[in-house]
Amino acid sequence: MSTRWYVVFTKPRLEALAQEHLMNQGMDAWYPRARVVKRRATGREEVVESMFPRYIFVELTQGQHHFAKIRSTRGCIDLVRFGFEYKPVPVGFVE
Repeated sequence: MSTRWYVVFTKPRLEALAQEHLMNQGMDAWYPRARVVKRRATGREEVVESMFPRYIFVELTQGQHHFAKIRSTRGCIDLVRFGFEYKPVPVGFVE
């Protein structure tokens, strides 16, 4: 059984909630964020925002984790798939 990272499509602005609930279920989830400087009417402001809005990463083992659980997790919609097949991200992408 191999462990791979998959992409989870989340509800708008609920990436952190989805990550928290996936981790509560014993799954390893990663929500990448970055600090960016935004220009506002009052000046510049540094904010932390999602690197991939509406997407987070989850590490799953085929046979051990039920991929269908993702759909019922708060904040999550589904794993990203092509047709009916869930595709893992390339090895080394998350690392």
